[in-house]
Amino acid sequence: TDSRGFRVSYKDGNKIADFRFANNTSTCLVVGASSIFGVGATNDRNTIASRLNSITDYTWLNFGGRGYTSTQELMLFLFYYQQVPNIKKIVMISGLSNLIMHYLSKNYLKELGSFFYWTLYYKHMNDAFLSPRRKIMKTILSSVSSVFDENIDYHKASKRDLLKQLFAAKKQRIANYDNRLWTTQANDSNREDLLCAFQRDILIWKTLTGYLGIKLYYVLHPFAQWIDRELSSEEKILFEEGDRRKEANWIILKKNLERHQYVWYLEKMTEICRSNDIKFFDMNNAITKKALDGKWLFVDRAHCTDEGYELMARIIKDEVII
Repeated sequence: TDSRGFRVSYKDGNKIADFRFANNTSTCLVVGASSIFGVGATNDRNTIASRLNSITDYTWLNFGGRGYTSTQELMLFLFYYQQVPNIKKIVMISGLSNLIMHYLSKNYLKELGSFFYWTLYYKHMNDAFLSPRRKIMKTILSSVSSVFDENIDYHKASKRDLLKQLFAAKKQRIANYDNRLWTTQANDSNREDLLCAFQRDILIWKTLTGYLGIKLYYVLHPFAQWIDRELSSEEKILFEEGDRRKEANWIILKKNLERHQYVWYLEKMTEICRSNDIKFFDMNNAITKKALDGKWLFVDRAHCTDEGYELMARIIKDEVII
């Protein structure tokens, strides 16, 4: 990465870093999460941005961040777009992180959405201003009983409240803890909530790019289970290995993002982009049409091989930005 944390890309043999070589009159950005950053690519020359640099006349910059949601993608652009002169096009390859984070989150705010390490962030922000005595009290009581969880407001709870809670038969709200904004564990029944942040983000993208005179394209991120093709032998081995790892994100990728989820999500995302007059493109359908049975395109269900990223770059050139 360069000094700002952007992954470097290449054009005509030249390294693009720290926004150098970005003064081209036809500069473009590819925006998104870890796939755009280039997880799975064997080197910097095989990311989507670098491949687009090799097959188009534009200068493409990599505006991808690992695990970013749509809100974090927007924030990255807000922080740095003024350092990139003459931006002509932005291709967003996005959507998958929002969906994954919905199912990974223990709780969330509809207005903010969720992000990686949200629970850890929330915990430490809540503990930051506790007095030493209350921190000790929380540590002791949490170790004694599982009922002392994040839903207890240790800033307000009295000793009497805590003793009552300790011996209560079941959990209850104490010390006027305001829980109205929080949802329960995310699942299919409240999946519409995950669209809230995206609707806001896409409206802001439309407003900004319209004012700046930038052409914006939205591409729904490809996901192996959403593409109709026979997996390669390598993909089968890698996916099985991921499934054996009993980690939450791998379980989510396998069990919660099946075909029915794709059909629902595709319809919703298409409508949101259409209502904002933004060109929408489904990369999953585009790859399906290529009839690439047995080709090794993915290193896991969400990230591609060099061949997969080359394919995506050519589809963007031939079918998205035409």
